Amino acid sequence: MALSRKVAEHAGELASLEQRDCGKPTKQAAADAVALARYFEFYAGSCDKLHGDTLPYQNGYSVLTWREPHGVTGHVIPWNYPDADFWPQRGGALAAGNACVVKPPKTRA
Repeated sequence: MALSRKVAEHAGELASLEQRDCGKPTKQAAADAVALARYFEFYAGSCDKLHGDTLPYQNGYSVLTWREPHGVTGHVIPWNYPDADFWPQRGGALAAGNACVVKPPKTRA
């Protein structure tokens, strides 16, 4: 939650950086910065809310639900939505205990 607050505090700076890097309109860059803060908040609060019941099975059988991370996940970030696209896909993987290997977009000169 602290990271979400920091992102919200610096949303204007982040929007300016993304606007210059991607060439997107000011309004869209500002909306992306706000969305980034909200994604941080959502996924920070989801770590302890992974649910699911063991499916019922026939009598005489033992059925277990084994919750463990998948392991390492790979992600490629698009150049035109680096902030807005990063957390919707990676936040859930991190909240479930996975490690993420991320290839950032090439910077535009």
